[in-house]
Amino acid sequence: MRLVLVRHGETVAGPGCCVGQADVGLSREGMLAAEELARSWNVGKFSAPTRLLMSDLVRARDSASAFVERFKIGGEVDARLREMSFGAWDGLQWNAIERDDMLRFRRWADRWTALAPPGGETVADLSARAKSVLDELRARHAATDDTVLIVSHAGWIRAALSLLFDEPTSQMLTRPIDYARATVVNVHAESAQLIASNTAKIR
Repeated sequence: MRLVLVRHGETVAGPGCCVGQADVGLSREGMLAAEELARSWNVGKFSAPTRLLMSDLVRARDSASAFVERFKIGGEVDARLREMSFGAWDGLQWNAIERDDMLRFRRWADRWTALAPPGGETVADLSARAKSVLDELRARHAATDDTVLIVSHAGWIRAALSLLFDEPTSQMLTRPIDYARATVVNVHAESAQLIASNTAKIR
């Protein structure tokens, strides 16, 4: 199975905003970048997707629409592909969170791999959602030549890659996952091979 992991385009929230499961839309630039990424898919090198899964958050669904249009494929919405929930902090500016909720923010920042933001998820919760999806995909597609496209979020993609390559979650943030970029992985029953990382063109 070839797995193509795409992060949604830039959002209207702008830089410095804590956007976990806050349901913000794409900016115009974000939509254009998603469309450009879809157009860049070289079907001579990477076969067209046989399945398209997307987070149910609007920024992922709208980004996925570019691939739906390009490949005339139906998309499957799956809430397990959501970004990590930051609970009470979702949708707020990070500098305001640090200022107004200093003690809880510092406690979480010191142990972010183990603790949840107030009312939010832990990294383990996020990883469990990612594992559930990956286990199902492996069971159905690992022995095939299928290409599965997932349009999701930076945190979810990092969690999935940590699982695929058996890496500690403490290293998640060292992996660049930019807006409207793709990471391509060949996935087998018990192993994975990185083909392309954080690329602006799928070719």
